[in-house]
Amino acid sequence: MIEAEPLNPNLPSLLRNLPEAIINTAFRPSIMDAKNALQWMAAFENLMIIICMIFSIGLFKYDPSKLKIALFISSFVIIVYALSGLTTPVLGTLVRYRVPALPFFMMLCFLMFDHQRFNRIINETFSRIE
Repeated sequence: MIEAEPLNPNLPSLLRNLPEAIINTAFRPSIMDAKNALQWMAAFENLMIIICMIFSIGLFKYDPSKLKIALFISSFVIIVYALSGLTTPVLGTLVRYRVPALPFFMMLCFLMFDHQRFNRIINETFSRIE
């Protein structure tokens, strides 16, 4: 269970709880939260998602032709994560409710990713090893 501030039926309460809801949905259960095998698998999945996100931010390439699709995908992911995080205090259920948004989140990461730069870095790294 996640201890969250109660949600009141007004806009300030929604806006106050929204960032925490999105972060809980995106990054929990973390390695610090894991207590059994199922939680460890979900924590490992989150760790891999965070690594992919860091790579896509680090190797970001702005492409105006992909802007509309990137905005659509990110809005879908944010809406699903926000609704799931605001309505679900149980981590196991939260992991299941975010599943429809995960393929879109990974598409967004790969859409932002500069594949040519990544290949160049890998080739330079392995050519130095030989």
